[in-house]
Amino acid sequence: MLQSPKATRRKAKPAPAPSFVDPAKIATRFYGLIVRGDCLAPEFKDGDTVVVDKEGPLERGCYGVFYHRPELVSPGEWPLILKRLATAVPQEVTLPYREHPDSEVKFIVVVEQSNPPKRWAVPCEDLLAVHHCMGRADDPAIKAKLAAEGWWI
Repeated sequence: MLQSPKATRRKAKPAPAPSFVDPAKIATRFYGLIVRGDCLAPEFKDGDTVVVDKEGPLERGCYGVFYHRPELVSPGEWPLILKRLATAVPQEVTLPYREHPDSEVKFIVVVEQSNPPKRWAVPCEDLLAVHHCMGRADDPAIKAKLAAEGWWI
C-alpha cells in the first residue's frame, strides 16, 4: 500500500526590517506591533500582537518599544526593539535627546530580556523615543483599558 508523504509546514519567512520608522509620525496614541523573536518569552512570544501607548508611563519593570536613531541601526536590523525597563527613563530626559558636549553626565536606560537572560545600558542619546507597551492585544484587561479610552480591537 502506498502512503502519501507527510505534509511539512514551512515556517513563514520573517518580514524584512524597515530602513527607518519615525515614531514622531505615528498619528494615534495607541497602536499595535507584532513581536518577532522569543527574547521576552513567556510574557511575549514570536507572533504575538502587542498594544503600545505613546503616552503611557515608562517605569521600572514595564515594557517599552525603543526607537533607535536611524544612523545607529545596521542595515537589515530593526530600528525598534521591545524590552523590559530595568530602570525608568530619567525624568530629566525628553526624547529625542542630545547630550551637552561639555557634560560629564551621560543619561542611560537599563533594559533587559529573558531569553537568554541579558541586561544592558542604552544611552538616551541613541534613542528617538520610547513608548509604553501595555501588553498582548488578546488580553481582556488590555481590551478593557482601550474600551475605557474609546478604542476597540
